Amino acid sequence: MTRRRETQIVTCTERISVHQDSCWSWVVCFAAVVSNVIRCGFIYSFGILFPALLDEFQQGKAKTAWVGSIAMVGMGLYGPLIGRLYHRFGARIVTFFGSIICVASLIATSEASNLYIMYVTYGALFSLAQLAYF
Repeated sequence: MTRRRETQIVTCTERISVHQDSCWSWVVCFAAVVSNVIRCGFIYSFGILFPALLDEFQQGKAKTAWVGSIAMVGMGLYGPLIGRLYHRFGARIVTFFGSIICVASLIATSEASNLYIMYVTYGALFSLAQLAYF
């Protein structure tokens, strides 16, 4: 008993647009690049702020380093939450509120009087907000 093998040919046609991108699309692209440069600058430049925070709070290297560590870990922990928010509400709304929370958390961090407040404002809130507009 021999089996006959059937083959199926699938053709795929791709529509190629001959239109160039508009000027507005380049403005959006440039704004996204600037936004990501600023975001990465805040989160990855903690090493530059670290000596100033050591001098300001006099809490030791381990406690002071937790501020940046919580922010870096938060980027991984908040990922699934932000993904669900994007899926449910859309990118524009989540990005808008993420940028508002980001600015508010950085202002609150600048007024922090101790490291425990910075754990919440910079570590938890800022890492959540900056991930929302990544």
